[in-house]
Amino acid sequence: MDEQDYPHLLRREQIAGSIKSRLQETLDSNDPDVFEVTRVVIRSVLTDPSIEESIREAVANQKRLEAKQVMVEIERKNAEIEAIRADGIARANEIINETLTQEYLQHELNLTLQKFAETGANTIVVPANMQGFNMILPTDKLTQR
Repeated sequence: MDEQDYPHLLRREQIAGSIKSRLQETLDSNDPDVFEVTRVVIRSVLTDPSIEESIREAVANQKRLEAKQVMVEIERKNAEIEAIRADGIARANEIINETLTQEYLQHELNLTLQKFAETGANTIVVPANMQGFNMILPTDKLTQR
């Protein structure tokens, strides 16, 4: 039997040895060489309920700590996923912005205006800041009277 495989047995033997020595010392101090303790057997150990509760609480706290560590790791991985997703979106936006030309935007505006004209509507909404309006009617051609 290997001590590493059964640490509780080794501990029980240590306790029994300690009890045997102390008991023999006590007997020898009162009646020298009258009694000889040959063996101490520990069959069961009763522990203080408060100690057992403390052990249970410590184990429960350890389990909670391990669960929190797993949660932290999950959140860290979720953050990595979000960062990767954000990088992908940013890269896609860069690609789109690099390929957007004034001509392409004008083409898209023309298609939108064509659809608008096909509806028979006669109202055009112009942004208050006039941004993009120069594609419909170049502002450099407007004169104030």
